Amino acid sequence: MKLIIVLVITMCGLIGCNNLYYDVPPILPKIDYTSPENDANEVPLNSSVLISFSHDINTESVNSDSFYVKDNYGKIVSGSITHYGNRIAVFFPDYELLPNEKYVVYANKNIEDISRYLLDKEYSFSFNTGSVADEILPEVIETIPKNEESDVSINSEFKIVLNKDCNPSSISIETVSIKKDNESPIEIDVLYDVVSKMILVKPKKQLDYNALYVITIKGNIGGVSDLRGNSLERDYTFSISTGEFKDILPPVIIAKTPEH
Repeated sequence: MKLIIVLVITMCGLIGCNNLYYDVPPILPKIDYTSPENDANEVPLNSSVLISFSHDINTESVNSDSFYVKDNYGKIVSGSITHYGNRIAVFFPDYELLPNEKYVVYANKNIEDISRYLLDKEYSFSFNTGSVADEILPEVIETIPKNEESDVSINSEFKIVLNKDCNPSSISIETVSIKKDNESPIEIDVLYDVVSKMILVKPKKQLDYNALYVITIKGNIGGVSDLRGNSLERDYTFSISTGEFKDILPPVIIAKTPEH
């Protein structure tokens, strides 16, 4: 033990103790998704611009100086920025975009995460508008489990996939619900992934055995909507049923008669 101590002290004297430690480089925030995508064509005139970050961002750093849009003549497009949580920022133009024009989006290194690390690089991407506004309504294109699926696990989560980018603020426990046998709604958590356009619904407790559950996504006014204000045309519902209890535990000897 004494020999080891002497060696460490000697090394510290030669190279300095601080050199025995190595700095771990920080994980810098990145932009991992944009809508419109880079080089997108025929982008609707009533579009907004969404950027999604790899981890939590200091929202105050995402402002008109660090996230903005320029038209084909280099003029900054007027608009406002709305934050959805700490990872999504959306630029809403004050007016419809011009038809058949190129726009360039910029996000610079003034953007920082909650640990004050700056964006990993300067970002820019472009898109080209079409000639019409977007009036396509959001739709549910897939559910997991599927409608009327039976023998569903009591530990299940529910996934609802949408056909287009939707407004994250329109997706919550106010617009998504689960009822058992038409009783009061059960407690759930509702998440939205912008990349996959998927709503994830997590019951806070295990589902009951041999029960029917109905999942509802609210439509129309006050329902799930896209970034342009178009809502689901009507409420969307699907149902599943859980299986019966199955005793899969092996028998265990707990007593013997007569005792030995």
